[in-house]
Amino acid sequence: SLHKSTLTPPGFVFGIVWGVLYVLLAISGWRLYQENKTDAMSRLRIIFLTQLVLNWLWTPLFFHLHWVGAALICLVAIVLLTTFFLFLAWRELRAVFWLMLPYWYWVCFASYLNFVIWLG
Repeated sequence: SLHKSTLTPPGFVFGIVWGVLYVLLAISGWRLYQENKTDAMSRLRIIFLTQLVLNWLWTPLFFHLHWVGAALICLVAIVLLTTFFLFLAWRELRAVFWLMLPYWYWVCFASYLNFVIWLG
């Protein structure tokens, strides 16, 4: 009964995309923790972990509690944090920038999808 966007992909696509993105996130996290303990790396690690916690939080907000507005706020926070992360990663750890870029695109798209449902 949700009002979904006409751009909403079939359900199986979400599993495939998230499977790939979680592998990229795992590699990114591993690369972050292999780097030297500098202030820049500490900032990147904190931002990375914070957006991961928010990523985890989105699922119960949206699917279990049906708090679509709160889930949207959570996604917007993920987009903002990941944008800042990418800005810092471009300067400090270019490989992680490229690993995280598909995730940023997907959470932007997910924000749009969540927004359309919230409007519905």
